[in-house]
Amino acid sequence: YSEKVWANTDNLTGKLENVLTAGIIQGKSNQEMAEELQKATGAAHKDAIRLIRTETNYITGEATHKAYNEYGVEKYQFLATLDLKTSEICRSLDGQVFEEKDRKVGVNCHPMHPHCRSTDIPYIPDLEGTRVARGSDGKTYKVDRDMNYDEWYKKYVEGNAHELQAEKMIKNNSKDKKQYERYKDMLGSQLPKSFEKF
Repeated sequence: YSEKVWANTDNLTGKLENVLTAGIIQGKSNQEMAEELQKATGAAHKDAIRLIRTETNYITGEATHKAYNEYGVEKYQFLATLDLKTSEICRSLDGQVFEEKDRKVGVNCHPMHPHCRSTDIPYIPDLEGTRVARGSDGKTYKVDRDMNYDEWYKKYVEGNAHELQAEKMIKNNSKDKKQYERYKDMLGSQLPKSFEKF
């Protein structure tokens, strides 16, 4: 836990454990659990949702790999989300196969970072099928199961002006929001009313 974000990490640990345990048992969404954590700690919503998403991803991964061990799965394949928000580290690991005995969270198994959306599946060679990808318009489509992130990017993003512009906007989002806030203070009502219009 980042001490800059969470002032009293001892207190946070207990509250987080309670919120996660009760939330998972009750089938609550990450959003609902984040709201409870936010109320219990007074943290910003973005910090609470980041922590809840990362921890539930970790818990789910641990349970999945426990099942892999129980069923004798010896290898797993890393799967990154095929969209423009995926981190560079997850893009680089997509499609790689690892030995279960060598699994290490944050090195070759999710979560790789806060807000990580990657996952993994048991490795079964020569298995045919598809996986889902998402365009910048939010629509999903199917691609070959063996297509990794780099192959997907070359086929569906490179050379597509709309997708490249969407990727640039995603990468610049944080800087653009800070710039918008500075301009809002200086220009007041002369600036568009919403960040999206800006």
